[in-house]
Amino acid sequence: MGKIFDKMVNEIMGEYFGKLTQNDIFTTKDMIDYFRDNYPKIKKIISYTNNNYNGNEFIFFATTNGTVLNDEMKQWFTLHKNCFVLGLSLDGARETQNANRSNSFGMIDFEFFVKNWPKQNIKMTLTENSLAHLSENIKFVHSLGFKEIAGVNLFEGNFNWDKDDYIQMIIPQLEELVEFYINNDSLEIDQMLDLNLYICEAKNRVKKKWCG
Repeated sequence: MGKIFDKMVNEIMGEYFGKLTQNDIFTTKDMIDYFRDNYPKIKKIISYTNNNYNGNEFIFFATTNGTVLNDEMKQWFTLHKNCFVLGLSLDGARETQNANRSNSFGMIDFEFFVKNWPKQNIKMTLTENSLAHLSENIKFVHSLGFKEIAGVNLFEGNFNWDKDDYIQMIIPQLEELVEFYINNDSLEIDQMLDLNLYICEAKNRVKKKWCG
């Protein structure tokens, strides 16, 4: 499957960059960089893939903040939800999202994401200002209908995450989340509490390989 996908990437990139030479080798990252935030070209990629690789199953994925999706885009992605997955980047409740993401909370159609990709996890970025509201924000995201928050990324700024003040601030947040997940065991545990540290000590464990 990897070779088929590499071949497809090169054909698609050749379609837009012109005729390929023997030394032109495009990677998946090249395609992602070139077509990022370009809805018309995303549609062409799906059309090309379906027409030329109809016998193979592919799933395309993109992370979005959801703010630029208009009705026509949402209709198209809904029709192609089985082959193109959109993952939502959301930092939390209204106050946190607006502070981190330029007052964008009211621009996001949460139901669109929950309805089309109910099992897709959320990406969240933790900032200096939202640290004290981590538990509140994670609970809010779950309340929207999202079952899993798979990525809580630390924002890169002019501050040190190893600072003792931050460590002391996050401890009660994590303790509150532990209790929350115990009382709501149908939800997927947030990535921060589910790092599978036992793997570090496991012997003779089978190594998994991922394509993508």
